[in-house]
Amino acid sequence: MKFECPKCYKENELYGGAAICCDHCETSVKDVTFRQIKFITFGTVLTFVTGGILFDKAEAYIGGERLPISVEFEIVQSCLESDKRYLKKSIYKAKKQACTCGLDLVLKELDYDDLKESAPKFIAEYSKKVKECK
Repeated sequence: MKFECPKCYKENELYGGAAICCDHCETSVKDVTFRQIKFITFGTVLTFVTGGILFDKAEAYIGGERLPISVEFEIVQSCLESDKRYLKKSIYKAKKQACTCGLDLVLKELDYDDLKESAPKFIAEYSKKVKECK
């Protein structure tokens, strides 16, 4: 059996009838408690790696590519501020609901790359979706 000396950290061999001391520094390890380190098997590592890859793929499929939160906020905020007149609280709430609903709908069809490629196309689709939500 192999063990590591607690004083000099050198690896030693323990033989059946030999005295229990370090071969390098000759420190007695008679009263020291050793424990066996269990290594993770290849199957366990493979399971974790595969699970991580599948989780990333599932997250991309379910969640899709979202816009940065600051961009989403600006889109909804500009939608809310498009009407320059004073709105009643109930009308404002309904408009906010329509703006956020429209953003959710447009993000199911378009993503951030589409916004970067053609902002006017993205805005036109967004306007259509907001009207559908009203």
